Amino acid sequence: MKKHKLKIFLATLVFVLSALPLASCTISQNSKYIYSPSDTRAPDNTPTAFIERWEINLTGNDTVTAYITYESGYSAESEKPYYHLDILGNGNMKGATSTVEKTYEWHTKRDSKTGAYYYTSIKSLTVGNYVNNLGRYAFKDMRALVRAKLGTNITTVSSSAFLNCNNLTEISFSNNMNILADNCLNGCSSLETVTLPATLNSIGASAFKSCSSLKTINFKGTQAQWEKLLSDNAEALSESNGNSILNGITPTFNFK
Repeated sequence: MKKHKLKIFLATLVFVLSALPLASCTISQNSKYIYSPSDTRAPDNTPTAFIERWEINLTGNDTVTAYITYESGYSAESEKPYYHLDILGNGNMKGATSTVEKTYEWHTKRDSKTGAYYYTSIKSLTVGNYVNNLGRYAFKDMRALVRAKLGTNITTVSSSAFLNCNNLTEISFSNNMNILADNCLNGCSSLETVTLPATLNSIGASAFKSCSSLKTINFKGTQAQWEKLLSDNAEALSESNGNSILNGITPTFNFK
């Protein structure tokens, strides 16, 4: 009898506690669920407990959104905050099809705690699988950026997208990328490893200028495809165009 009453009491307690508001949780926008800030992704892959949310879509059917969240490992108030930037949605980032520089919110908005612009403390970047093109100057001068993971459907990385990201050490481009535009990685002096798809057919002038630490190229195509890429882009790969470093590195072919 006592055990039965205890079970009823515990069941009632669980029900009451579950109905209380969870002060430590954040409701992710456009979501039905409540997620803990310790989670990094909701079931729909939307970042949870984000600090800032910005619409960066073009007109038409493009719906691309950026989210700033704390980089994992940040905890103490005394520590310098580092951030993670997610670019998610469907379509192009604004500026991806433009010839002029676009201003992105992480370049113009400041962290309320430190007063610093967000882009100065972004340490990692993820671009979702349904984003097609990266905008011009999208991530320029992100000198804290170390890691960049790009989605599988990006076909064009626009001019100067990673200009002067001098602490970026490794980047992997999507399997469907065709164009690596002018100055894309110019000034990425710490870049050691780059992974390029077999679909790449155009390398812009100075795309790899000042990438003096580059040692490893993982190429997802064959040696014949690599040699054709070099031949078709011979002018862009000349020393005067700042990409000659690619001619001196033998890639790992058929990289998985």
